[in-house]
Amino acid sequence: MKTPVAHLLRNNDPLCDTAIQEVKELLKIPLGELDEIDKQILDLQAQVKSLEERRDEIQKCVDKYHLLLSPIRRLPDDALHEIFYHCLSTHRNPIISSSEAPVLLTHVCRKWRAIALSSPRLWSQLHITFSDAYRANLRPRDLEGASEAEVKELRARARVVLHNRCTIVETWLRRSGSCPLSISVYYLGCHGRALEDIEAAVNDPDDLTNQLFRTLSLFSDRCGTLELLMPANIYCKYEPLMSAPPSAFRLLTTLRLNLYHTHIATPNNEPFPTPVPSALLSAPQVHKLTLTWWHALIRSSIDTLSSYLLSSFSEALILFKACVNMVHKSNINGQVSLPHLLSFSILEGPVNLDTSRQFYSSIDAPRLKYIKYTSENPALHNLDPDAPPPIVSLLQGASELTKLAITPRMFVPTALRKLLGTANQNLKHLVIGEEPFNKLTRRRYDPRSYFRAFDLKSRPCNPIILPRLEVFEWSPGLVPDEAVLQFITERMDPPPPSGVTSLKRVRIMFTRGQEIDILEEVNQYRDEKMRSEGVQLTDKGPNQLSSSYGLNGRNQTWGYADTY
Repeated sequence: MKTPVAHLLRNNDPLCDTAIQEVKELLKIPLGELDEIDKQILDLQAQVKSLEERRDEIQKCVDKYHLLLSPIRRLPDDALHEIFYHCLSTHRNPIISSSEAPVLLTHVCRKWRAIALSSPRLWSQLHITFSDAYRANLRPRDLEGASEAEVKELRARARVVLHNRCTIVETWLRRSGSCPLSISVYYLGCHGRALEDIEAAVNDPDDLTNQLFRTLSLFSDRCGTLELLMPANIYCKYEPLMSAPPSAFRLLTTLRLNLYHTHIATPNNEPFPTPVPSALLSAPQVHKLTLTWWHALIRSSIDTLSSYLLSSFSEALILFKACVNMVHKSNINGQVSLPHLLSFSILEGPVNLDTSRQFYSSIDAPRLKYIKYTSENPALHNLDPDAPPPIVSLLQGASELTKLAITPRMFVPTALRKLLGTANQNLKHLVIGEEPFNKLTRRRYDPRSYFRAFDLKSRPCNPIILPRLEVFEWSPGLVPDEAVLQFITERMDPPPPSGVTSLKRVRIMFTRGQEIDILEEVNQYRDEKMRSEGVQLTDKGPNQLSSSYGLNGRNQTWGYADTY
């Protein structure tokens, strides 16, 4: 805009009164235009806001009707049945809870509820949490030191909750139609249950534990997978009730048993007998078995076995001999043939080395693909460097071995090198220590000496260890970075004449010393600051009446790492 005073913009000279008046006159028109434009902007903004509000209202209406066009509404019922089935937990049986399938699916809409309730497969799996906290002469575990009023309140609540649970269990399993069942039971026993009380409860039709086992007996002929974690005294008294039907457990193929002892009073203060689950172990089709104890009733049909109790080598050989699908008939002290065995996992406790050698040399398992060997045997510390570790004889016969997991803390480096040198040279996967996904413990050995076993620059008298290695896992705790770097770089790009396969994957679990005691810091903060601010932190244990009580940190009902 060219004006008579435009030249004044090129300097900072003060304006005279005449010039000031001219500038004011000059600004009247543009200022008026700005006011007009601002009014138009406000009007337009109001229109935009009104349009946005109207749009939102229309969009809500459209969204409602768009739901009618959703593809899932047009899915046939059989497709929804299949989708619903894949919503079930795969790592355990579903719990009785509205937070997960199948109960969750019944809360979405009327159609989904009808489909879910009419799908027998959805209700063929169930995890049951139970206890005897309802009984008047018992004291629940989580109310030690509580007042009688609190204990009485829990008993009354437990009776209502567990009575309803018995009803739900029967309704749930009836919905399964004729499908094979997978049932897991976690039974929490209270302190002080006398033997005569248990015997009286078995004959009491109103006893809640009695009701539970009677309900399970109604469906025992369709049970394909059964998992029981309960006090041994409870199981022993109720097994006849659960296995009463003539066709009980005729379809049972997979069995997991953890029958533990609780402190109970017998008439003569004698220890309660070790449970013998004869009805379950005698089921004709059981071939996958997990036990926390050993018993001679283990039959020949077993082809997959996990045992979590220390057993002698003699007992182990007897066990192998009993399973014809795993072992051919032979004398206990002779060769034990396992032609079908693919994986072998063992935790070796303190034992005589000669006995250990005899045990491993007695096993002939040529098709082994995976061996996991963990030893707590202090005798290995004093092993003659020129003498091979006892398990070497098993490795020598495993010509198809592809994965080996071994804990080195009991071996001197030379013994470990000898052991690895004996393994199948086509072995591709090696785990030193615990696999990184498992819970780790502190290792008391220097990992550098073990890494030297894999040095590609070995002298001619020391052949290269595991030249076909592709996957390496290590969980030693503290390991020098330079040792790891040298190992990885050498195995990633081995020199051409070596004939060594390039390393494809490395997993190393580093553990460091704890610098801060977290628990102490939290407690100190709570004591010094939180209460002074009027905040009270209350620590409560899990509710033993909850349907999810007993689930471990991995949200599983079974706390052991089975082989299947």
